[in-house]
Amino acid sequence: MKRDAITWGLIGPGDIARKRVVDALRALGPRAVLKAVAGRDSRQTEEFAHAHGIPEVHTRWQSLLTDQSIDAVYIATPVDLHAPMTSAAARAGKHVLCEKPMALTYRQCRAMIRACRESRVRLGIAYYRRFYPALRRMKALLDEGAIGAPVLAEVVVAEKFNPETADAPRRWLVERDRSGGGPMMDLGCHRIDLLIYLLGEVRSAHGELRNLRFRNRDVEDHATATLSFGDARTGPTGSITASHCLEPGEDRFAIHGTEGKLLCANLARGGLQVVTSNGTETCSLPPHLNLHFPLVDEFNRALLERRDPFVPGEEGAKTSRVLDWIYGRS
Repeated sequence: MKRDAITWGLIGPGDIARKRVVDALRALGPRAVLKAVAGRDSRQTEEFAHAHGIPEVHTRWQSLLTDQSIDAVYIATPVDLHAPMTSAAARAGKHVLCEKPMALTYRQCRAMIRACRESRVRLGIAYYRRFYPALRRMKALLDEGAIGAPVLAEVVVAEKFNPETADAPRRWLVERDRSGGGPMMDLGCHRIDLLIYLLGEVRSAHGELRNLRFRNRDVEDHATATLSFGDARTGPTGSITASHCLEPGEDRFAIHGTEGKLLCANLARGGLQVVTSNGTETCSLPPHLNLHFPLVDEFNRALLERRDPFVPGEEGAKTSRVLDWIYGRS
């Protein structure tokens, strides 16, 4: 019998859950029910549940997984917990939508994929920028050959980020054991994923990691990676700089081809320039006001339709393999 709704549990009542995930699930209307939330801090979790009208609270994420009425979980925790939580959720028969980056290492990603396959549950990764209208338009233009053959990708993403105290929000992002790395892991992973989406799989990558402004950190505060795509002789190349040092911030994304270029001067705003010999076309393609909504909506529909999601675990793992190369983990 066809399902009409997916019952969800949320693991990790933190920043991204509060800002986007809960509202995205609520916006699905009768197609989704957010039944429970799990978090380590009982007071914080209870306050979160009360604020968002979530009926059940768990102080151990393992206990949430024992609820047989929950079909799927959204994992919104620090990166070091993604792999163990995903594997445990799969063994409990839950579908998983997991925050990015997928895991600390490519090896962990493969274990997550294997656990979900063995339990016959779906695994999606929250690379929500693939749903940006500007990126969809870029993909279509590249597939049409609008700028000839792609030659070079240039990406810069930067914001000042300095959690000074031990209890500062998102402090874990600068703790290597929990995050796996600095801005290249947190910000750069999204752009690596987009380049894979647009240009195909990465053949090789190299990273230069620096501490230029915040020198006592456990992770880099500035990184540049060079990437090679496809054939070693004829495939395009690219560079990504991800930084916590630069002010003002930047979010530049460009693909240069043999007959033109595609440019988003600010990826988050969605303004796209298409430059060819015929001139420059400028279009405004802003993303959804809730950046997570298209991702959550598509994953929920995939579960109802019993198909794979648009960004499955296999795609998320490709980015983590590149991150391993950049950080010298393999």
